[in-house]
Amino acid sequence: MRMSYYYRILHPIKRGRNNRKKHICVVIAILLIAAGVSVLAENPGKNHMFAAISPKLASPGASSAKSTPSAAKNESAPLAARQSSVASSKIDMATAPAQVSLEKADLPLRIYVSINQQRVTVYDSNGLIVKQFVCSTGTEGSETPVGTFRILMKGKSFYSKSVGEGGYYWTQFKGDYLFHSIPFDQNYKLKPEEAAKLGTPASHGCVRLSIKDAKWIYDNISRGTVVTIK
Repeated sequence: MRMSYYYRILHPIKRGRNNRKKHICVVIAILLIAAGVSVLAENPGKNHMFAAISPKLASPGASSAKSTPSAAKNESAPLAARQSSVASSKIDMATAPAQVSLEKADLPLRIYVSINQQRVTVYDSNGLIVKQFVCSTGTEGSETPVGTFRILMKGKSFYSKSVGEGGYYWTQFKGDYLFHSIPFDQNYKLKPEEAAKLGTPASHGCVRLSIKDAKWIYDNISRGTVVTIK
C-alpha cells in the first residue's frame, strides 16, 4: 500500500515541483539576458560587437559601413588628381581638317596664329580652312608679337650665334620674327628635345613649326600675305 500510494500520488507531485523549479530558472535566465541586452543597447560604444551589428546606434567615434565609401573616395582622390594632372599635361597635336584644298582655295590666303591654342591656321578669302599646323610661339619674356603683319622675305635656313641655334625654311613676318622649323644646333642637327615642345610656348619669339609645315609655308605663302597673331 505504501509503495502504491507513493507512485500514484506523492511521486507525481514531487516531479511537478521539480518541473516548476526548472521553469522558474528558465524565466530568470531569460530576464537576465533581456536586462543585459538592454544595458548594451544603452551603452553601444562600450561593446564593439554590438556597435558593428547596429551601426545606427554606434557612437560618433565608431566606424560604420556607411562611412567606408567616403573614406575610400578620399583615399583615391590624390591618385585621381595626379592622373588628371598627367592627362592635362599631354600635348594636344590634333588639328582641324581642311575645308578646301589649296588648289581650289580662293586667293588671297591669310594666316591666323592663335597663341592660346598654339595653332597656325591658313584660310582662303572665303574663310575656309586650307591648312592648320601645331606651332610653338614665344615663352614668357620672349613673347611672339601680337597684331597684324605681312609676309616679307624667305630663306632656306638661318643660324643665330646669339641663341646658338638656327632653323630651316624661314618666312619673315616682322623684323627678326619668323615662321621656321624646329631649331637645329651649330652642327645643323635638329634638337629632338625642342621638337617635343611643339604645341607649347617654347621659342624666342618666332613661330616654330615642324620641318614639313615650315616648308609648306615657305612654298605656298607669298609675300604680302596678311598674318594676324592673337
